[in-house]
Amino acid sequence: MVGIVDIAFFIAGCITVASALYLLTIMKDLTTLFIWSFSLTVVQIALVWTAHEIKWHIVAVMVFFLFVLVIMMVKIKRRINAALKRIAKIEEEEKKEKECVANKELNPFLRDTHDHYPV
Repeated sequence: MVGIVDIAFFIAGCITVASALYLLTIMKDLTTLFIWSFSLTVVQIALVWTAHEIKWHIVAVMVFFLFVLVIMMVKIKRRINAALKRIAKIEEEEKKEKECVANKELNPFLRDTHDHYPV
């Protein structure tokens, strides 16, 4: 007989799987999505063959969901670090450009030949 607790576990498992799949598709991480789906399917089949209670199926899903969350945090951290490096590089280039313009204004010998007025 299926109890209310089993139904609640099943609903929690479905929500967890759906949210993990959603996270993986948002991040466009298809290799992890395929590996995650395959390994979760294998684990669930193994749990069915060994005739465990439904709560063990949900525990297995939760472990895979935590795995997805860790992967997403690592990927987001890498993207943030790459963006920060690009920003630092752009700021450095702008700083060099400003210094170059300031040097040209202060030193008349560095100006172009087109800057002076005809005699």
